[in-house]
Amino acid sequence: MGKELKINAEKLINALEDHNDSSEYFLDLENGNVVSLSIDYSEEEFKEDPADSNGYNHEIVENNPDRFVFINPINSRESFKIMEDFVETILNDLIKNTLRSTLSKRKPFRHFKDELNHLPEIQKEWDTYHETEMEKIAHEWLKDNDITAELTRINLKADD
Repeated sequence: MGKELKINAEKLINALEDHNDSSEYFLDLENGNVVSLSIDYSEEEFKEDPADSNGYNHEIVENNPDRFVFINPINSRESFKIMEDFVETILNDLIKNTLRSTLSKRKPFRHFKDELNHLPEIQKEWDTYHETEMEKIAHEWLKDNDITAELTRINLKADD
């Protein structure tokens, strides 16, 4: 490749974490855009396949297989492991044990998030830890797909 791609880290990470069955993601190798296409297999919607706000649609992606790389979300087990590893970094035993117990409940992702809502300082630590781990995974995904790119930090959360 000629120039190095610049990819919005937050968008790539979001694509790697999104397990929603109504969307699929692709990386545009021409410009580094992370493309989100909705999956709606109703007859009318599939015939029309309107372009998104950036001009992408399924037909464009399917007709340019060398340009677009499918972004397969990470395994939920990998996401769970990130939470487990984070819990082990917490020094306060009471908080550590509380978060450990959320991970053994039904719907651990939801319980973990709910518990963090009551612990603002730990929530900040989690956000930093999670972002760092997901960025490592994003770099690994790029490497696995033989893509040379720079992950950029644009359009991050406004509340930071």
